[in-house]
Amino acid sequence: MSIDLSQFHQVFFEESFEGLDEMESSLMELDPLAPDAETINSIFRAAHSIKGGSATFGFSIVAEFTHVLETLLDEIRAEKRGISQDDVDLFLQSVDCLRALLTALQNQEEPDATQADVLKAAFESILAGEPVAKSEAAAASTDSQPVAPVEASQVSTSTAEAEGPWTIFFKPHRDMLRTGNEPLRMFRELAELLSEPGQFEVSPLLNDIPSFDSLNPEQCYLGWQLTIHDKVSRQAIEEVFEWVDDEADIDILMSEREFKSAGWSIYFQPDADILRTGNEPLRLFRELQELGELQVSCDLEHLPGWGNLNPESCALAWHLTIKGNIEKSAIDEVFEWVADESLIRVEPLGLVDTETSAANQQQSIAETPAGDSNNKTAVTENSADSTSVSKVAAKPKAAAKAAAKDSSSIRVGIDKIDNLINMVGELVITQSMLGQLGTDFDVNRLPKLMEGLGQLEQNTRELQESVMRIRMLPISFAFSRFPRMVRDLSRRLDKEIELELRGEQTELDKTVMEKIGDPLVHLVRNAVDHGIELPEERQQAGKDGFGTIILNAYHQGGNVVIEIEDDGRGLNREKILAKAVEKDVITEKDASHLSDEQIYDLIFAPGFSTAAEVSDVSGRGVGMDVVKRNIQELNGTVEITSKPGEGSRITIRLPLTLAILDGQLVRVGTHTYIFPLVSIVESLQTKPELVNRVAGGCDVFQLRNEYVPIIRLFDIFNIVPENDAVEDSLLVVVECDGEKVGIVVDELLAQQQVVIKSLEHNYQRVEGVSGATILGDGTVALILDIVGLVKLAGVNHQAINTMVPLAQELATSQITMAQAG
Repeated sequence: MSIDLSQFHQVFFEESFEGLDEMESSLMELDPLAPDAETINSIFRAAHSIKGGSATFGFSIVAEFTHVLETLLDEIRAEKRGISQDDVDLFLQSVDCLRALLTALQNQEEPDATQADVLKAAFESILAGEPVAKSEAAAASTDSQPVAPVEASQVSTSTAEAEGPWTIFFKPHRDMLRTGNEPLRMFRELAELLSEPGQFEVSPLLNDIPSFDSLNPEQCYLGWQLTIHDKVSRQAIEEVFEWVDDEADIDILMSEREFKSAGWSIYFQPDADILRTGNEPLRLFRELQELGELQVSCDLEHLPGWGNLNPESCALAWHLTIKGNIEKSAIDEVFEWVADESLIRVEPLGLVDTETSAANQQQSIAETPAGDSNNKTAVTENSADSTSVSKVAAKPKAAAKAAAKDSSSIRVGIDKIDNLINMVGELVITQSMLGQLGTDFDVNRLPKLMEGLGQLEQNTRELQESVMRIRMLPISFAFSRFPRMVRDLSRRLDKEIELELRGEQTELDKTVMEKIGDPLVHLVRNAVDHGIELPEERQQAGKDGFGTIILNAYHQGGNVVIEIEDDGRGLNREKILAKAVEKDVITEKDASHLSDEQIYDLIFAPGFSTAAEVSDVSGRGVGMDVVKRNIQELNGTVEITSKPGEGSRITIRLPLTLAILDGQLVRVGTHTYIFPLVSIVESLQTKPELVNRVAGGCDVFQLRNEYVPIIRLFDIFNIVPENDAVEDSLLVVVECDGEKVGIVVDELLAQQQVVIKSLEHNYQRVEGVSGATILGDGTVALILDIVGLVKLAGVNHQAINTMVPLAQELATSQITMAQAG
């Protein structure tokens, strides 16, 4: 009986990634001058486990690479050779390489062996006692970023030195804008590479734009064809797209000729069994015909003799030419369902000589080993020119990504499982007791029933808390990436930085932790680049040459607080104000009324940056607005405090979990809504003399020494209230982005924990509503999104805080003049 080993793949990948994390952290702690034997042993054990597992599952590319790495580590731990800082750097690069190889295998892709081959050669040179060339080390370096896959067979001296002209097909993924990457800024950077203007052309690709009513302003539907006529190195172009390589499909094509016509040449050779899976090639051709002008020619090269024909097998292949302004992604979608069962080659039309291309295709097919499914699924873009290079971006399939994500798991301590079993046992006992009461119930047994219901409530609450604790993970899972990142960035920027991690055992819901990772990366990168000064600058300011960044996490109430603190130069208040006025974020008149906290908050405005020059670390004016939006989507808040010359602190407050919420139920008319309890500042009865109206029809409430804009919930949701007079209603004062807002309601109901159900997954996204829950009586109540409500109401705090005092001052002066007259 054969065993399907694929069922164990996910466990292998998870354990391997954990082993790589352990290797990376151990390498970061390793002192080459005084290596610790146990640290080297832990690195060796992790590499040995990955090697053994990959060999078991047939992942030979990982097993062969890890074997060389393991051999070197074995000699180091046996003290047959020493270890230097250069060796540590190579080991760290090997961790990145293994992580990339395993990620590709997990997503069912063909791994790119370019970096692995370079590193393997470097390790073999060390084992042979030969010096490792600096060029090899530089070629292997990943700088903590994924390496763009490039086929080794395509790299040559002539192509490495090629300088164009270039044609680039750039198709961002839908969610790229949410990560803070702006295509127009990349185009400006490409234009800056040119020796003179006019050598750069941009043409939009409009195939994926939906109808107007289906447009989502936060998603990117456009693609672009970019043409550079000037002499520019390929490396300079790749550096521009470095940060979006995993968020876009990027094809960089070089030829001495220009594109003569838009279109694609396709070679399609299905697997012999494709017809048995229900896939019909003619249907694919009809779909291609809907995209543009299609020409089809049949390839009979692999057609067997008449006596060997199998009517259920496919022995044909096809050469296809499709003309028109068509994106490659549209062609990929047509072949998506047969990509695993076919050899598919897609080449830009105009760079391809048809006869040469066909010959190349036949040669490539002849060189493909029989039964090699990985080679069959490769989709490449090649040029007929001997100097042409095509960047093969190995992109995971959406289905494979989803499957990997859905099958992710959590390692849970046995104590949590034991506690959960005990809670279930208590629940069974209570259910049994209530069941006995129900068989022969009378009024005299009512106290016993009430006692049983109270016990059931307690057991249910404890069971709920026990289950939620299972999803909790130490925040060290999120913090673990930063020591390596800070080390690499500080070396690149010639800075000396110490990273201090605190509260690593603070637990946070797994879902929240996954979503907070990218915002934390943005904030730490900004602290390294903008916050910490160069050693000479620090010494001139009377500081130590070493800068310090502190990552701290702790529980506070029902939230987790994460702090990113540095002892750098701090935020420049005047520079931020000047840049905000220059960018039209605020007016000069409003600027004079802002507090320090409000000024520092301006760095979260879209496109805002005070960087003197754009670097590959930061300064493009993207990221901070995305950081704030991502944190708000987690029902969290972010605050900044700073002292010039002393440093800055960014404080993030997040809910412990996204599944359960402490809420305040309110009633408006006949509808029940829920406010997150953490957002509520206070609730009060309004008084007519404290309500003012400013220009634009906005009412404000004077709450002690500040003015709070009033939002009528019944107006926003178009419902009939019990009382539409603000003066006679209840006001729930909530906090939004550090500002207070008053929301009019008819009645305050109970406070209770509610289970959040996503509207976006079950229905669609609704502005002003973050989710829904089912109440005890079976009705559905909407959970309000305070930030969305403020946006819907169009509240402008700056205008209100400027206009109300002026209006009151004018009214007072008029009264004074009337009395004097």
